[in-house]
Amino acid sequence: MQIPTIGHREFSILSVLLDGGLRSMNDLREVLQVQWMSRASLTKNCTRLVRGGLIERRDALGRRRGRPCRIAVLSITPDGRQAWRETADFYSFLLGEFQSPPPSERFLSVGEVRGAAARLRRLPTPAEARRIARHATPAELLFWRILQQTQELRQAEICALSVPDVDPQARTVHVRGSRRRSLTAGPGLLNLLLQAIGERSAGLVLLREDGSAWTPRRFRRRWMLLRQKAGVPQIVVPRKSPTTKGLDYTQSR
Repeated sequence: MQIPTIGHREFSILSVLLDGGLRSMNDLREVLQVQWMSRASLTKNCTRLVRGGLIERRDALGRRRGRPCRIAVLSITPDGRQAWRETADFYSFLLGEFQSPPPSERFLSVGEVRGAAARLRRLPTPAEARRIARHATPAELLFWRILQQTQELRQAEICALSVPDVDPQARTVHVRGSRRRSLTAGPGLLNLLLQAIGERSAGLVLLREDGSAWTPRRFRRRWMLLRQKAGVPQIVVPRKSPTTKGLDYTQSR
């Protein structure tokens, strides 16, 4: 099933406009208070929908503080209705309970959407993994292999590992993040860590090709690019484990 092109908050805005009427920004803000959507977030998402041709913005006469003025009103377009329907079908497939509610009657929490989208994620097949590996640099490939070797380390913890944290004699990895602990490293993980360290005696274990540090955000960006170059679906993730965050189901812009 195709992953929607609009996010959860954009879907909520389209839901409010689905009745075909004109709504001002104040009307939207009042209805969407259940989403804890700030003024800045509402403006940003409405602008994105206008640019995408999913809603239309026009000026109208209104009143502000008792005085007549011009206000911006929004309405949904045919493309917006189609995008709303595709997203509603996606939620229906994942949750099994979302069946085209009336406008503004039901909004899904971000947690529900991320949890439902996470059910679709999967590891790459052997063929997909080979295609991804062909486009990866040695440093990227090493990070991915280390990520696959452990289910107990978060990406941020792997990025923060320093050379003294790896004890090859005791076969132990000391994690010094918010959850300080020591983990027993298996032969596969230990060999990969030692390969990453090389002859160094200090600094971070994992470094990029240019010698800079890895961060989870950098790896996610590189993974997205590698996945696109290899023609691999968006639901493919580098590692599926309890510590992996829910997949962002919206397409990057």
